Amino acid sequence: MHGKNMHRVMRDLAAMVKHGSEKASWLLRMRTGRSGRWRWYRAEATNCLSLATPAITVRLRDLHQW
Repeated sequence: MHGKNMHRVMRDLAAMVKHGSEKASWLLRMRTGRSGRWRWYRAEATNCLSLATPAITVRLRDLHQW
Protein backbone atom coordinates (compact mmCIF):
# COMPACT_ATOMS: atom_id res chain seq x y z
CA MET A 1 0.00 0.00 0.00
CA HIS A 2 1.21 3.49 -0.83
CA GLY A 3 2.50 5.43 2.19
CA LYS A 4 0.07 8.29 1.57
CA ASN A 5 -2.84 5.89 2.11
CA MET A 6 -1.46 4.05 5.15
CA HIS A 7 -2.32 6.57 7.91
CA ARG A 8 -5.99 6.86 6.99
CA VAL A 9 -6.46 3.10 6.65
CA MET A 10 -4.78 2.38 9.99
CA ARG A 11 -6.80 5.14 11.70
CA ASP A 12 -10.08 3.78 10.35
CA LEU A 13 -9.23 0.17 11.27
CA ALA A 14 -8.32 1.26 14.81
CA ALA A 15 -11.70 3.03 15.07
CA MET A 16 -13.43 -0.17 13.99
CA VAL A 17 -11.77 -2.06 16.83
CA LYS A 18 -12.08 0.63 19.50
CA HIS A 19 -15.51 2.11 18.76
CA GLY A 20 -17.22 -0.71 16.89
CA SER A 21 -17.53 1.15 13.60
CA GLU A 22 -19.24 -1.20 11.18
CA LYS A 23 -17.77 -0.28 7.81
CA ALA A 24 -15.00 1.73 6.19
CA SER A 25 -13.93 2.21 2.59
CA TRP A 26 -10.92 3.69 0.86
CA LEU A 27 -9.60 4.50 -2.56
CA LEU A 28 -5.95 3.48 -2.41
CA ARG A 29 -2.87 2.62 -4.40
CA MET A 30 -1.11 -0.71 -4.16
CA ARG A 31 1.98 -1.95 -5.93
CA THR A 32 1.53 -4.98 -8.15
CA GLY A 33 3.76 -8.02 -7.76
CA ARG A 34 4.68 -8.67 -11.36
CA SER A 35 5.42 -5.25 -12.80
CA GLY A 36 5.89 -3.24 -9.61
CA ARG A 37 3.51 -0.60 -10.95
CA TRP A 38 1.07 1.27 -8.73
CA ARG A 39 -2.61 0.47 -9.34
CA TRP A 40 -5.78 1.96 -7.89
CA TYR A 41 -8.08 -0.19 -5.75
CA ARG A 42 -11.32 0.31 -3.88
CA ALA A 43 -11.10 -1.34 -0.44
CA GLU A 44 -14.12 -2.01 1.76
CA ALA A 45 -13.74 -3.24 5.34
CA THR A 46 -16.51 -4.80 7.43
CA ASN A 47 -16.34 -5.23 11.19
CA CYS A 48 -17.23 -8.82 12.10
CA LEU A 49 -15.59 -8.76 15.54
CA SER A 50 -18.85 -9.56 17.35
CA LEU A 51 -19.39 -12.81 15.44
CA ALA A 52 -18.43 -16.32 16.59
CA THR A 53 -15.23 -16.10 14.54
CA PRO A 54 -14.14 -12.47 15.11
CA ALA A 55 -12.51 -10.73 12.16
CA ILE A 56 -12.35 -7.59 10.08
CA THR A 57 -12.85 -8.56 6.47
CA VAL A 58 -11.46 -6.44 3.65
CA ARG A 59 -12.58 -6.71 0.03
CA LEU A 60 -10.39 -5.24 -2.72
CA ARG A 61 -11.59 -4.31 -6.18
CA ASP A 62 -9.04 -3.51 -8.87
CA LEU A 63 -10.30 -0.34 -10.55
CA HIS A 64 -8.23 -1.01 -13.68
CA GLN A 65 -10.49 -3.91 -14.59
CA TRP A 66 -13.59 -1.72 -14.97
